[in-house]
Amino acid sequence: MAEDLHEPGRPLLIAFSGFAHGLPIPSFEFVGLSRDLDVSRIFVRDLTQTWYHSGHKGISTTIHGTAAFLRRKIEEAAANRVVMFGNSVGGYAAILLATMLDADVVHAFAPYSMLGAKEYVRNQETIEYMHRSFSDQYFDLRPILQRYERKGAINLYYDPELTIDSKQAMNLDGLPNVYHHALPGRSHELIRLLKESGELKKILCAALEGSPHVLDISAIPVWRKPRRRLFGRTRDRILAKMGRTPEAS
Repeated sequence: MAEDLHEPGRPLLIAFSGFAHGLPIPSFEFVGLSRDLDVSRIFVRDLTQTWYHSGHKGISTTIHGTAAFLRRKIEEAAANRVVMFGNSVGGYAAILLATMLDADVVHAFAPYSMLGAKEYVRNQETIEYMHRSFSDQYFDLRPILQRYERKGAINLYYDPELTIDSKQAMNLDGLPNVYHHALPGRSHELIRLLKESGELKKILCAALEGSPHVLDISAIPVWRKPRRRLFGRTRDRILAKMGRTPEAS
């Protein structure tokens, strides 16, 4: 967890990262996007890769402990507005913690909202561990959102053409103050496309200011599977079969 608290009375951004996806540790997300904004910031990542259920080393050991810590930080920052962002697994955490802390608004990108149905979770190895090791108290966010009295809006961004992402988003359909932003053809990695198009920065700024933002879907590119690049010995072997040397290429 990292924090950058400004003078009291500023908006506070709390951003939750997703899983590492091949990196040694998950990185903090939304850091660069918010660097030039005059707001307080707290960045949270799950080093244990347990969907934030294990808390954070030196801070908490449970979700409730993390919520209590963040509540103290919100009070310390004397924030006039609390905004939570999260991507994928981080979206799950943002929705859950924002509900517990009654944040002003949540923006969750390709988020999870139910962990009980294993077939609708991508991270099969981690979800198997979750089912063996943790209570299912927070496995379904729908009854949690129904139970808490909350005023803040929850915005869900997802690709409706992906079965898993659509099922996860529709699990929260029909609940008060939950808004769906369907982005067909943008994949589970839609947050990258939102960033490239400039829409993500606009969403963030509007959320912190408390002003509305109409998403320009036409500005967001459709996802295309990246081509694999060839490096080192693999590239050299292919060039050799073609009768060429690396120098000649």
